Amino acid sequence: MYHYNVETNEAVAYYWQLNISFKFDRFDENDYIQFYRTDNGTRILDVKIFKNQIILISKEQNKCKTYNHNIILTNTYVNIKIISNRNIKVIISTSDSENEFIFDDIYSSGLESYINATIPIIDYNIKYLNIKPNIPMVFGDCFTNLHTHKMFGKYLYENGSNYYCFNKPSIKNIDIFYDKIIEIIDKCHPKKVYILCKSYIENRKDTFNCTISKYNKIYESFKDREDLEIVICTMPHKLESNSKYNEFVRNQGWFKYIDFDKQFENLNKDDYFIDNAHTNEEGAKLLYERIKQDAPDLCKHYVLNFNDT
Repeated sequence: MYHYNVETNEAVAYYWQLNISFKFDRFDENDYIQFYRTDNGTRILDVKIFKNQIILISKEQNKCKTYNHNIILTNTYVNIKIISNRNIKVIISTSDSENEFIFDDIYSSGLESYINATIPIIDYNIKYLNIKPNIPMVFGDCFTNLHTHKMFGKYLYENGSNYYCFNKPSIKNIDIFYDKIIEIIDKCHPKKVYILCKSYIENRKDTFNCTISKYNKIYESFKDREDLEIVICTMPHKLESNSKYNEFVRNQGWFKYIDFDKQFENLNKDDYFIDNAHTNEEGAKLLYERIKQDAPDLCKHYVLNFNDT
């Protein structure tokens, strides 16, 4: 068995492409190439390619699909592309043919991903197709979800938005999360970054101070990068337990900000929240309206280059 680590702490659900190449003189009934993504040890997405079948399992959506194929996987180079673009597309190319298999409406979240194979892989790489200087980057927790109307992301997604979204609901380690933000910004040199987090901003002293410390680190890391704009946000909460954090955002002077909390001013929050911290669909609509007003670049559809090797 051959095992390859593809991603580490890369919380990107959509708009990625994995390329796998191999050559083997036999690909028998029991041989396979498997790609899977996990979230804190729980397998979320599983694509397994056999000699005559492709099986895809999405645990998050409780979906399982099987496609039969008759591609000859012997005595030739084989290239496999697995693409996430509002679906999962598997493209298998040999010297003789190219075949596509599309699995619709698959939400491919996960932090880590791996390849298991019964044969050696010549080469593999994963690309995040919306990492470009002109495409804004969004970093967040469940607040930036792209698969639920309980937040604003799905409204943008359904209207064609395809910005880069690094999104991890229920963040377990705030240090790893913010350090990863710094790593990605430093590596990819985006021009616009949104950090829109809901977690870890209550008035608990430890998490509040940690968040402020991380924002200070981000500021110090990039304060001399004149072509970079960073935007953070205030957060609404039924019990106003984010008031200290929101006061910090409005007065910090480091970054621009979106005042989501103000969108709910003088409203009965019982009508807009499913609990103290999470909006319902009506609350998500208010967030969406604020995004359209204050972050119109998140509403755009950007040109992405799929199928490039």
